[in-house]
Amino acid sequence: FQLILIRPSSSMVVNEGLEQLVKEVKTFVFDCDGVIWKGKHLIDGVEGALEYLKSLGKEIMFITNNSTKTREDLVAKFHRLGLKWVEKHHVLSSAYAAAEFVDLELELPKDKKVYVVGERGIVHELTEKGYTCVGAEEHKDLVPSLERNFEVDKDIGAVVVGYDFHINYYKIVYATRCLISLPNCHFVATNRDARSHVISAQEWPGGGTMVAALTHAVGYPPHVAGKPNPFLVQFLTKKLGHLPSEMCMVGDRLDTDILFGNSTNMQTLLVLSGVTSLPHYHSVKNASKQPFTNKKVKKNEEEVEEEDVEDDDDTSNNNAQPLQQQRAKTFHVTTGDIVALPNFVADSVANLWIK
Repeated sequence: FQLILIRPSSSMVVNEGLEQLVKEVKTFVFDCDGVIWKGKHLIDGVEGALEYLKSLGKEIMFITNNSTKTREDLVAKFHRLGLKWVEKHHVLSSAYAAAEFVDLELELPKDKKVYVVGERGIVHELTEKGYTCVGAEEHKDLVPSLERNFEVDKDIGAVVVGYDFHINYYKIVYATRCLISLPNCHFVATNRDARSHVISAQEWPGGGTMVAALTHAVGYPPHVAGKPNPFLVQFLTKKLGHLPSEMCMVGDRLDTDILFGNSTNMQTLLVLSGVTSLPHYHSVKNASKQPFTNKKVKKNEEEVEEEDVEDDDDTSNNNAQPLQQQRAKTFHVTTGDIVALPNFVADSVANLWIK
């Protein structure tokens, strides 16, 4: 087990420094599951906190690694939960990120098809970009024949993998054959989340479990379009005209939300209303007090050596420090067991409502 920590210069204790954070940040970027809602229920205090931030003129965006829903579906859920001011342009999903990545980063020609291991959210976003999708719903009940070779559509130029309620061996075989037999076929994942709150009361295996199966089969990792990949931050800076240092990522996961924010130079706020509990946060923070010296990690396919990290456990003067002095380490690590420590910690989004 290799633990790689991407750490800010200091981490706040629970609910300290939030007034300063609210004052200085221009854009708040919220995860959804475990931050805004759990399953079908809005988390207590969220509505008031968001209205308060809006009254201060703050930009509000939502980024979710949930690839099963379209952005229209997500907006409808916000409305059902009482947040009727949320519109499509406020919401970015990992399915949308994957479609943008295929189109803008990979520049896949529109005459190429995309094989989808996933749900309608991915298919919808790719179709809106002009791509023809194969797989997904149409392959959910199929079983590969053992009597003949497995043939795939030779026009497929990319395989996109996300959360799939109907994952089966046929889809894994089809995606694998595309990636190992078709020249220049790209491998893209919406996200690599190990678990998620599929229902309110429990965590279930996440989209990363489907991605892991295919990664093991083909022998190399995918491009990851959703958190913690910095691709979406580049999109936000262009859309809003704010620097990453003027934004704050608010999330409940150290390995996606906080890593996403730290690795892109955003402020980061961990809320304890979702996946990460206070004991888990403290266990990671305590583990981080052991310096990681000369740990080799990968950065953009090149080996680099991680710097020695000095731990500063004194947070007594943090409120007096400008936020830019609490900046996280910003290199983006793409392999290993990676977590990140936040700049700030709060019980929930409700604590941003400075009454």
